[in-house]
Amino acid sequence: MFSKKQSYSKLLVLIDILILTAAFFAAALIAQPAHVLLERNYMFILVLLLWLLWGFSTNNNSFYTDFYSKRFSYQYIKIIRSVFVQIVGILFFIFMVKEDLYSRNFITLYGLLTTFLISLRVILFKEFFFSRLKKEANLRKLIIVGTGHTAASFMEILKDDPSLGYKFEGFVVPGREPYDMGKDFKIFCSVSELEPMVKKHDIDEIVIALDGEEKELTEEILKISNRNAVRAHLIPDFFKYLSKKFQVSMFGNYPIVTVRNEPLEEIHWRIVKRAFDIAVSFLSLTLICSWLFTFIAVIHWLTAKGSPFFIQDRIGKDGRLFRCFKFRTMKPGISNVFVSAEEREKMITPFGKFLRKSNLDELPQMINVFLGDMSVVGPRPHAVAFNNDYREFVEEIELRNLVKPGITGWAQVHGLRGDAGDKEENKALIKKRIEYDIWYLENWSFWLDIQIILLTFWQIVAGKLTGK
Repeated sequence: MFSKKQSYSKLLVLIDILILTAAFFAAALIAQPAHVLLERNYMFILVLLLWLLWGFSTNNNSFYTDFYSKRFSYQYIKIIRSVFVQIVGILFFIFMVKEDLYSRNFITLYGLLTTFLISLRVILFKEFFFSRLKKEANLRKLIIVGTGHTAASFMEILKDDPSLGYKFEGFVVPGREPYDMGKDFKIFCSVSELEPMVKKHDIDEIVIALDGEEKELTEEILKISNRNAVRAHLIPDFFKYLSKKFQVSMFGNYPIVTVRNEPLEEIHWRIVKRAFDIAVSFLSLTLICSWLFTFIAVIHWLTAKGSPFFIQDRIGKDGRLFRCFKFRTMKPGISNVFVSAEEREKMITPFGKFLRKSNLDELPQMINVFLGDMSVVGPRPHAVAFNNDYREFVEEIELRNLVKPGITGWAQVHGLRGDAGDKEENKALIKKRIEYDIWYLENWSFWLDIQIILLTFWQIVAGKLTGK
């Protein structure tokens, strides 16, 4: 359906590859004379490497997806990320070939030129594309067969994204009571009038969005579209059961629709995430925790009773229990009790308040990360008692256990931490938090993890993130 859009995407990839090549040679010729570049034939291999890195990074951050409707600031961040990958690739290549002439000046020039030229291309293309959309002659006429919820939802997508390049002509009524779509409800015709109306109005595309079993009606509409060379598209009736990140694959000769896509199901991404977790936890434990743990333990013994560590069973990946480590912030003997948020506040020790405000109470979980029970980033692990309570009003709660729990997460950097005092308010908070957890597992990327870590540090420094 969006073949034009896909064609534009391929064109933009080609243009950007040419821009990368131009930026490379411009930076190389400014940094050193032309004969120096010609004498170093291996530098041309670097051009091919940069093409591959650009393809990898832009595919990973979906740079060419919905490039029409995204704001420039949103795309600029993705440009910076992709250029950063390019610079890392150059540094690695120069180190491997022991290049001494093409170094600091070349890398700086290449990074600046690529960022500027790609950004300029994005701005110019958006101006060109939207100027074309303003001309109605460039829009494709589309009708939707159906008046149910699926048809109404699809119409909203067309209305919200004019960059798709369609002019919505109206709904084709299949002969039953229409779904209440408010003032935007626009009837094109009935199914019995479809063929002459398609010819009369020069309809380009038909979307069949029928709710329920309408096999014979669907076949009739497809025959009409074929006779009139009108492109037809089917929206499956089970669309409403799918998440926004569903996946279609082939199992033999059968198409299989997976309800939600999970990037961390791919083994190479699990390896990347695990390698990052090992590196971060090892460096933290050796460089920071080795002396800070002792310091915190001594202060705890001087100000409170019991062990400085609090160990509790938490729910991990696939619902397995693991022993979660934290610094003790409450009075001994009552931290394992399931009580309300207000009652827990009264149990916190003075030093515990400092640990929570600074988030240092979570630091021992680096041990869990190193052991493989947790990840640096992921949904926060629930205590068993809390999880059982939340399950009563959140059906999707077990979905968050498809990935490892984390020290920080997407929900936490959006302020969805701890519990609220009011029961109904707390239910709404928990539902929202789990919604963010599920979004994370459906949209995971390595760069998303980096973004969450940076946001976490920023909020800790700004005093906006406090442990609970």
